[in-house]
Amino acid sequence: GFLMRRAISVRLDIDEGEIKVGIRVMQAANGQIVGQVFISDRLENGAGYSAVYGDPLAAEDLLRYMVGETTPEFYAPIADGHHRNECRTSCPDCLRDFSNLLFHNIL
Repeated sequence: GFLMRRAISVRLDIDEGEIKVGIRVMQAANGQIVGQVFISDRLENGAGYSAVYGDPLAAEDLLRYMVGETTPEFYAPIADGHHRNECRTSCPDCLRDFSNLLFHNIL
């Protein structure tokens, strides 16, 4: 979810603080425990940034952007040799920031 937030902020040229990330754990009908990630605009009556990615095609395009299929702009700095060798889980350059401080132990 935090990686999606970062990709949205890069793609839309907005501050990451304008997007809120949430995680929900629930039990599916078959009994399996599943996790869901959701995004929303941080401000009440926000600009609608999260609604853009509520469309399945836009969400799929965002995921392709994140893994570098459409352009290396987002993925290449994370996947370069230096960062890949130095960052085993996550770091302030790729994922961690003050807003997700509570999640650093699982990132």
